[in-house]
Amino acid sequence: MGVHVETILLDDIDFPFANKLYRASGDTVLIGAFEPMGHGRAVIAWTVSGLARNVLTYQDGTTDHRIRLEAPGAPSFTVLSPFRARPRWAADPFSGNVLYWPGHGKDIQVIGLDGIAREPVTLVLDDRFEVTSQDREHWIATAIPSEFRGQRVFEPLRPVAREIVEFPDDHALFYEMMAGPGNTVWLRRNPNGRAQVVWDVWDAAIGQPTNRVMLREGLRLLALHNNYGILVNSEDASREAVEVRLISGIGGVD
Repeated sequence: MGVHVETILLDDIDFPFANKLYRASGDTVLIGAFEPMGHGRAVIAWTVSGLARNVLTYQDGTTDHRIRLEAPGAPSFTVLSPFRARPRWAADPFSGNVLYWPGHGKDIQVIGLDGIAREPVTLVLDDRFEVTSQDREHWIATAIPSEFRGQRVFEPLRPVAREIVEFPDDHALFYEMMAGPGNTVWLRRNPNGRAQVVWDVWDAAIGQPTNRVMLREGLRLLALHNNYGILVNSEDASREAVEVRLISGIGGVD
C-alpha cells in the first residue's frame, strides 16, 4: 500500500556498513555488511525480532589490485584492475540458503542460514567470454568519472588508461549470481556495456547449463521471484520502467 511500517536500526553487527539486503525465508532477511577501509565482508541473517547471526564471513582481496592514473592537468585517480573475478553471494529464497562463490574455482558453496555448509554446486564450465575493444572502452568510460564539481577534469586520464592499463584476454567466470525457481542458479556471464546481456541458467543438482537468456540492450534483470523475472527497462531514454515477466520453462524470459 506504500505506507511506511517500521524503521529498524541495524546495530550490534560485526561490520559498521551494509550495502545489500535480500529476503531469505520467512521473517528473515540477509544483509551484506562490510568494513569500509578493509577487506572484511559478512552475510548476516536478521529477523524481525532483531536477532542477528553471521551466516558467512570472507575477505574480498580484489581491492588490492589497484592502478593509479596520473596525467598533466588532471588530479590523480586510482581504479581497480579491470574485469577481475570477485567473490559473489546471493540469497536463495526458494531453499532458504546462501549461495557463495569465492572468486575462483568452479564450486558455488551452499550455506544454510545456520552457517552450516551444504553440498556445493560444481559448475561444468570451461568457456570464457573474450574481452573486446568495446569492453575496454566501456570500462575506461565508466571507471574514470566523467566530471567532478561540474568540470571534466579527469579527461586527460583516459588516454593514459588506454596506454598503461593491462586488460585480460578473457572475462571472469561470471559477474553476477541469482537463485532461481526449480533449483536453478542464474549467472550473468558478460559485463555491463554489451549490447546483449547473457545469463546462463544452471541446474544446481547436476551443475549443468539448461538455458541461455539473452537480454537486449536496455533490459537489466533485477530479481527473480517465484516464476517471474523483475527487469528494469531503460530502452526509452526519457524514463525507466520496472517490468514483471513470466519465466517460461527453466529459464527463457517471455
